[in-house]
Amino acid sequence: LSRVVGWPRGCRQETPARLSPGGLLESLGWLSRALSSAMIYRLDVAENTFVRITMTPDVTYTALFLFDVCPDSGNPIESVTNSGSAPRVIETVLAAGTYYVMVDVWPMPNCYDYTLEIESICPVPTALNATDIESEQAVINWTAGGFETNWHLKYADFDFDPDSEGTLLTNVSSPHLLDGLTESTEYHVYVQSDCDGTESDWAGPIVFTTLASCLAPIDLVASNITSETADISWNAVGGTSTWNFELGLEGFAVEAGEHLIIANETTDNPVNIVGLNANTTYWFYVQ
Repeated sequence: LSRVVGWPRGCRQETPARLSPGGLLESLGWLSRALSSAMIYRLDVAENTFVRITMTPDVTYTALFLFDVCPDSGNPIESVTNSGSAPRVIETVLAAGTYYVMVDVWPMPNCYDYTLEIESICPVPTALNATDIESEQAVINWTAGGFETNWHLKYADFDFDPDSEGTLLTNVSSPHLLDGLTESTEYHVYVQSDCDGTESDWAGPIVFTTLASCLAPIDLVASNITSETADISWNAVGGTSTWNFELGLEGFAVEAGEHLIIANETTDNPVNIVGLNANTTYWFYVQ
């Protein structure tokens, strides 16, 4: 953690300040601009990192800029500008290299104070989601917030505080198969980055509900219909692969012996039906 207090031209200048880890912040002096004045610092980043740059002003109409080239010859890669007095904060991923931090104010005063803080932080993972949800498992996915390669996961079947509750899984990566779950149950999941022992805040929760162990198929369709044949198909839910099938005349009662065609524990999907009568309406059920 480094704190650097800056003063405009004509006031004191701060000496270089060490960053943690592996960075050096060096004051390069003032850049005179029309109706404003800007203080520029060089930031040397020794290793890939996620940084938070905070500039807290004591005046309004100030701005914070981050450049990957000298500010007099390029455009900022990040910036925060507004007329309020709240801190200006930039959080971003930086590869090892040299960067430039610029503090600007409008209009140019004789003197003003601000606090500049630059810290290497462990970023929170993003895009947390659950996919491939089944009765006893789900796949948890997320995106790294920076350069981290290791994460922790917490889950529970209730709304919980990840700092003190939940089941902890350490040293996981995305995608992660979360198994051993209970069917038809709502789960809450959080994920946390681990940056060589420094941990981020928890991302989440995401909430999902596991499927029942035997769900009804969906999207039943009759296709390729001729005067005597048809194909019956459907979409399975929850990984099922075996079905019961009944077909009968319009209005027939299923599981009452009124069917014309029945197939129990079939693995066929689609089912090809033959021997139908032309100009006749049929009903079918799949279980």
